[in-house]
Order: sequence, then C-alpha cells, then structure tokens
Amino acid sequence: MSDANGKTVVILGATSSVARALAGEFALRGSPLILAARDVDDAAVIGVDIEIRFGVTVQAVRFDADRVESLPRTLERCLEVAETDLAGIVLCYGFMDEQAKGQADPDIVEKTMNVNLTSAAIVLEQFAAYFAEKKAGFIAALSSVAGDRGRQSNYIYGASKAGLTA
Repeated sequence: MSDANGKTVVILGATSSVARALAGEFALRGSPLILAARDVDDAAVIGVDIEIRFGVTVQAVRFDADRVESLPRTLERCLEVAETDLAGIVLCYGFMDEQAKGQADPDIVEKTMNVNLTSAAIVLEQFAAYFAEKKAGFIAALSSVAGDRGRQSNYIYGASKAGLTA
C-alpha cells in the first residue's frame, strides 16, 4: 500500500467491495479520499462511515464510466473538491454482461469495451499527465484474471480487461 503522506487518494468505482476495503486502508493511513461512483449517494454514505471511523475528509463525486462524454472532466471535478494535492488514483470498476448476450448484441460489446477499457484510458491519461507534471503520484488499476486467461465463457469481458492490463 502506497504512503500518500496526507494527500488525497481518488477511488473510481468507489462503491464496489474492493474499493470500500481499499478506501478503509488509505483512510487508516490518514489519506483524505475522493470516492467517485455512478451512485454518488451510496458513495456519500460510504464516505460518512469512513469519516466517522477514521477521521479523514471524504468527498463523493459522480463518475459514470459508461458516459464517455463526461470523462474528460473527471480530473477537474476531483481537483475542485480536493482539500490537498492528489497522491494517486485507484480504478476499481468494470462491467460484465452474459457472454451470450454480448455475442447477440453489438451494443453490449461496445459497452463492455467502453466501460472496461476506453473509459479507463481516457481517465487515467488525465491523471498520468497531472502526476507527471507534479513529478509525484501513483496510478493503480484493478483488472481481472479474465484478462490474463482467455475463456470461451467470457471472452468479450476478458478482451476488455486484457486491454486494461496491457
């Protein structure tokens, strides 16, 4: 676990179980948090719990990886609410539908690729440029074992996660 030195950590997909666990670990180390999620109300509830248990500042912002047009403002929205410099970002989201549905519906393939790969590339590139300018910061993206091992039962999802892993 990175030491954020009291700087803010952004967690994308903040309402997932793994994101909640990571948020607790960063909060335990004193990092203020920005919880970015599609369900901003749920993220705010998680944030209040973390503030009470760990005594750190938590902000909740709306983030929907399926709305590509909103992604270019992600960094800007995080900087607007951050009370300290950003230390890093952790990507904890993904989308997987049934393989058979994807095989029958190109829109599902497009959504899978957009959420799991395209949105990640757009958002993480913003943060990479920000951290490069600051000469500090970390980026972590949680992928899936499905991206490492092709399986007939979920190759659409696996292909999108393989792209993220690469």
